[in-house]
Parts: sequence; structure tokens; C-alpha cells
Amino acid sequence: MSEQVLLVFYDNWCPLCTRAKRIIEKADRRKALRFMPLRDEQLRALYRLDENEAERRLYSLDAATGEAFSGIGSIVEIARRVPVFWPLYPLLYLVQKLKVGDKVYDWIAHRRRIIPVGQCEGDACRVRRV
Repeated sequence: MSEQVLLVFYDNWCPLCTRAKRIIEKADRRKALRFMPLRDEQLRALYRLDENEAERRLYSLDAATGEAFSGIGSIVEIARRVPVFWPLYPLLYLVQKLKVGDKVYDWIAHRRRIIPVGQCEGDACRVRRV
């Protein structure tokens, strides 16, 4: 695995998260990111993820160093590794350091919808907020 690879654990029950993952994957021409579904129990056990914390915030790990990031920290690391997002990096880094980034991130994350895969009956799914 490349030393630049960031393992990104995204919530595959979240339509917003899944859509963002697809957009970021298309932009990641250097293959610096590896997206992994948060709801996979084996992956959570393998990487010793706290399910409650990882469900609340985007969680990522630097494959080379093992350093963990969450929330705006993960977003900053994604921007740092994907050239098309480099123009956003200074702003994201600044809002992270000013402690504003996590507040905005948490506000958005708390309002996202979760659609549990395999939990639907017929054409109806129970939608909940995290």
C-alpha cells in the first residue's frame, strides 16, 4: 500500500456520504484514498474502530503512519492528498485550526439521513438522523 494512502471509512447507509464518496473518488486520480464502508463489521473489527464515534464523524487513517483523523480533520487530509482539492486546503486547514471546522462539520453530520441497508420493507425504509 502506498505511503500516501488514506483509508476513509464512510457511512454507506448515508446517501449524502455515498454521493460525496463517488465525487471524491472521481477526483482522486492518484489513488491516494481508499474508501471503506463503515457498516462492515469485519472492517470495524480489523481497524478497531469505535462504531459510535465513526458513525458520528467521517473517520480516516493514514495507512503508513496509523495516524487517525475524524470530522474536519478527515476532510483536510482528503484535500491535502487530492490535487483538485488543493485550492481548498488552506481554507479547510484554517477553519480546523480556528476550531470552527468541527462545529460546522458536526452540524451538517448531525442532520444527515441514514437509510439502513437491508432494513426496508417493500418500498418503505425507516429514515433516521444520526
